[in-house]
Amino acid sequence: MRRKKKGHEKEKMRKGHSRERQKYRTRSKENKQRGNQGDGQKNTSGAADESRARSRDKRRKGDRSDKGRTSERDHRRKEGKRKKERRHKDKITGDAARSDGSEGPGKAVEHATCHGDASERTIADKLVDLTSSILARTRPLLEPTGPAGPTALTQGNAPLAVTTVTQQGTLQTGEAPPPSTASNHAAQAPPPPPRELERHDLPLMPSLPPFKPGDFAMWKETEARKAMARARALAKKKNWFFLLASVTFHRRDRSDFIHPMSRAILQVFEEYQQSRVTFVQTVAELANRPQNIDTLQNAGVMALLRPLLLDNVASIQQSAALALGRLANHSDELAESVVTHEILPQLVHGLGQQNRFFKKAAAFVLRAVAKHSPQLAQALVDSGALESLVECLEDFDPSVKEASAWALGYIARHAKELALAVVDAGAVPLLVLCFQEPELTLKRMSASALADIAKHTPELAQTVVDAGGVSLIARELGHADSGLKRQVCSCLGQVAKHNVDLAEVVVEAEVFPRILHCLKDVNEHVRKNAATCIREIARHTPDLAKLIVNAGGVAAVVDYITEARGNNRLPGIMSLGFIAAFSETLALAVIVSKGIPPLKDALINEPEDHLKAASAWSLGQIGRHGPDHSRALAEADVLRRLLAVYLHQDSSEDLKTKAKRALKSVIQKCTHLPALEPLLQEAPPNIQKYVVHQFAKVLPNDQQARRSFVQSGGLQKVQEIN
Repeated sequence: MRRKKKGHEKEKMRKGHSRERQKYRTRSKENKQRGNQGDGQKNTSGAADESRARSRDKRRKGDRSDKGRTSERDHRRKEGKRKKERRHKDKITGDAARSDGSEGPGKAVEHATCHGDASERTIADKLVDLTSSILARTRPLLEPTGPAGPTALTQGNAPLAVTTVTQQGTLQTGEAPPPSTASNHAAQAPPPPPRELERHDLPLMPSLPPFKPGDFAMWKETEARKAMARARALAKKKNWFFLLASVTFHRRDRSDFIHPMSRAILQVFEEYQQSRVTFVQTVAELANRPQNIDTLQNAGVMALLRPLLLDNVASIQQSAALALGRLANHSDELAESVVTHEILPQLVHGLGQQNRFFKKAAAFVLRAVAKHSPQLAQALVDSGALESLVECLEDFDPSVKEASAWALGYIARHAKELALAVVDAGAVPLLVLCFQEPELTLKRMSASALADIAKHTPELAQTVVDAGGVSLIARELGHADSGLKRQVCSCLGQVAKHNVDLAEVVVEAEVFPRILHCLKDVNEHVRKNAATCIREIARHTPDLAKLIVNAGGVAAVVDYITEARGNNRLPGIMSLGFIAAFSETLALAVIVSKGIPPLKDALINEPEDHLKAASAWSLGQIGRHGPDHSRALAEADVLRRLLAVYLHQDSSEDLKTKAKRALKSVIQKCTHLPALEPLLQEAPPNIQKYVVHQFAKVLPNDQQARRSFVQSGGLQKVQEIN
C-alpha cells in the first residue's frame, strides 16, 4: 500500500514538472517575439541581467525536470518488469495446460470475458480456483466419476454437456461419453479433445436433491455458503455467465423445508391448543356471574379444569387457575370440590416452579379456598401451602407478594392454631419487610395479615411487636391513602386489645393525637377502625383512659358518634363507656364534652339491640358515680328512655339486662326527685323499690322536697302502690 502511494506521488510530480516546462517555453517564445518587435533601445546591461535570470531559471527547472524524468524512468522500469514476469508466468501456465490438452486459464478467461483487461483476467483466475474448490467439496453430491473426471448433465436420455475441472483449475465442456464396461474400456477410442468453453453453450445446472444427514459431516456448510455467495456476486458484477452457471445450485435445508403432510399434522395441534385457550377463557369469564355457577358445577367443570393446570402452555395454566379461583370464591361447596379433586398439590407445586402470573392465580385459588372455613384452611396447611406462600413473600414481583400475604391472612384469621402455623412458617418477619415496600397494595395486605395473626392471643401479638411491626405500622397513620390507614388502625387495635403491656407499646409508638385525625377521615372504615383502636386502648387502665382524655379524644369520639350511623357507632359508644367507668372525673369529662345526647339518640333510634345495649351500658357507667352525674342523665330524660327499652316486649334479654342495671345504678345515686316521680307509676315492682328507697332517703332531710312531693301527687302514687 505504501509502495503504491509513493508511485502515485511520483507520477503527480512528473506531471507537474511537465506543466512548468510548457509554461516556460511559452513565456520564452513570447519574450522573444516581443524583443524582435521592439525599437532596439534596450541597453546592454539590461539585456545581460535578463540573460542571467533566464539562465538561472533554466538551471533550476532543469534540475526539477531531471528528477521527474528519473522517477518516470523508475516507474517504467518497474512496470516493464511486472509485465515481463506476467508474460513468463502465462507462458509457463499455457505450456502446462497445452501438455494436458487444454488451454491456460488466461486464454480461456480472455475468450470468455470478451478479451477483458489484465485485472479482470486476474480476478477470473481467482474465481476459477474458487469455483473449482466449491465443486470439489460438493463432488459427493454430484455423483463424480473420478478425481478430475467429467459430470454429465442430461436432459431425458440425451447427454447435454460435460463440465470438467482440470488440474489447472479451468472449466471445460464436451459431450458426455457413452457408458462402458470394464472389458471393452481399453479398446475404446480416446475422447475428442475438449473444445474451448463458450458462454452460449453452457446450460444451467439442475437443482440438487436435499442433503442427507450424513452429508453435513463431509464439508463445512458455512464456509461453502460464503464461498458460493462471493463467487456468484462477482460473477454477476462482471457478467461472467459461465461462472454463474457453475456455482448456481439449489439446496433445501431440513429447517427451511416442511413437508405438506407435516403442515397438516401441525395444523391439528394448533387447532387443539386454540380450543383449550378458548375453553379456559370462556369458563373464567362465565365464573364471574353467580347465575352461571350451578350450571358450570353440574357440567363437571372442576374435573375438566384440573388437567389444564399442567398444560404446556403458560396462558392456559393461568386461565385455568383463575377460573378455579373464581369458582371456589363463590361457595364453600365448590371450595371443597377443589380439595376433593386433589387440585391443591398442583397449585402448591406451581407456586414454586411457574412464572409470576401463575403464582398470582394459584395464590388467589388458595385464598378463595381458605376463606370459607377453618377446615378448608387446615386442608391448605396439610397440603404444604404455607411453605410455598412464605417463599412467595420473597419474590421479586410485588403483586406476587401481595397475593401471598392476602392468602396467609385468610388462613390465619380463622383460629389461633392456624395463625400459629403461619407464624411457625416464618411469615411474620417477611410480612414486616413487605410492609416497608413502596407499593400501597402490598402495604395494605401485609398490615391486614399481621392484624389477622395478632388478634388471637397475646403471644401471637407479641411476635408482631418483636418483629418491629408496631412502630413501622404506626408511622403510616398520617398516610394519604384511606385503604392503608384502615388496615393500620385495625392492626394497632388488634395488638392493643390483649393486655396493658401491648396497649402501652401501641401508645409509645406515638399514635396520639394522629389517630384522632383518622376519626375525621372521609372513609367510614378508617373512622370505625380508629375508634376501635381507641376503645381497645381505653379499656385497660385509668391512666390510658386519662391519656386519651388529655389528648382531646373524648370530644373527637363524641363527634364521631354524632355523625356515624349503624354499627359504625358501636366502638365510639363503648369508648365513652370505658373512659367514664374508671372515675368521676373521667365521667364528668364525658358529660362536659356533651356525650350524653348522642348516646341517648343511639338508645332511641338505632334498630339493632346490641347498639341499644351498648348505649344503655355506657349511660349507666356515666351516671353511677354520684348525684351530679345521675342528675345529668335524669335531666336529659334518660331514665324514662331506659325504662321504656326495658319494658319493650321485642327487646332482647341482653338489652333488658343492661337497661335494668343502668336504671338501678343511676337511680341509687339520683337525688333529683322530679325525675324519679314518673317512675313510681310506670316502673315495674323490681324497679319501683329502688325509686321508693331513694325517696325515703331524700325526703326526711329536705323540707322543700317534701312539699313539692306532696303537691305533684307523688305521695298519692306511693299510696296507690300495692
